[in-house]
Amino acid sequence: MPKRNTHESGFALILSLLALVLLTTMGLALSNSTGVELQISTNHRWSEAAKFNAEAGIEFGKSILMALPAWDGVLPAARPAQAWDGTTEAAPNATAPFTTATRNFENWKCDERGYGMGYGVVLDDGTAGGLQEYRSQVGGATLNGAFTLWVRRPVMWNAANTLEDYTDGTVLILVSEGVAPYTSAAANTSGFGASNRAVYTIETLLSRAGTTGVDPSACGSRQGQAGGSASGGNTAGCISLTEGRQINEALGTAATASGLLK
Repeated sequence: MPKRNTHESGFALILSLLALVLLTTMGLALSNSTGVELQISTNHRWSEAAKFNAEAGIEFGKSILMALPAWDGVLPAARPAQAWDGTTEAAPNATAPFTTATRNFENWKCDERGYGMGYGVVLDDGTAGGLQEYRSQVGGATLNGAFTLWVRRPVMWNAANTLEDYTDGTVLILVSEGVAPYTSAAANTSGFGASNRAVYTIETLLSRAGTTGVDPSACGSRQGQAGGSASGGNTAGCISLTEGRQINEALGTAATASGLLK
C-alpha cells in the first residue's frame, strides 16, 4: 500500500468549512439587501399614500368651504399686530367653537410664516362629523391612511407698516396633512406609530368668488378675461377693455383710438 501523506489530512474539511462560511456570508448579505429593498419599497408606498391623502384632503376641504355661506364661522379671530410682535408671543387660544379638536394651532412655536398661528384651527363646519381631524373615511370609502385639515387667516401689512391677520373672512389658508399608515389617533401621535409613518403637508390660499383683496383674478375690469379665482368661481368670458388706462396696459402704449376692445 502507498504511504498516506499526513500533511494533507483534514484538508477537505477545512475547504468545506471555508465554503460554508462564504455561502453563509453571501446569504446573509442577500437577506439584508432584500430586507432593505423591501423597507424602501414600503416607505415609498406609504409616502405616496400620504401625498394622495393630503391631496384628497385639499379637495375635500374645498368642497366643505364652497358649501358654507361665509368663512368667518370656521376661522379663528383676527389677531392685532401687538399680539405677536415678537415680544408678547404666547400660545394661541382656541375659543368656541374651536375647542373640541386636539390639534389646533399645531406647530405654532416654530411658525415664522404665520407668526405664531401654526397650521391654524382644525376645520369644523359645525355639522355632525364635521371635525376634520384624522379623517380616514370620505364618502363611505376608507382611505389608505388619514388626513387632517386646518384653516387660518393670512397675514398682511397694515397702514402702520406692521403685520396683522387679514380681517376679511373671504380669504383663508387651507392646510392638509396626509398620513400613512393610520390605525388610530393614539398610534399616530406616540411610540412606534409616530416614528414609522409618512407625513405629507399641502398649504393653499383660497378666496371666495369676487374677492379682490388677495385674489387679483377676481378683478375682471383690468383683464381681457374675467374669472379663475382659487375657489373655482367668478368665471366669465372675455370682457370689454375700455378706452384709457386699460387699453394702454393691454397694448403697452398709449391708446390712439376710441371705443371698446373685445
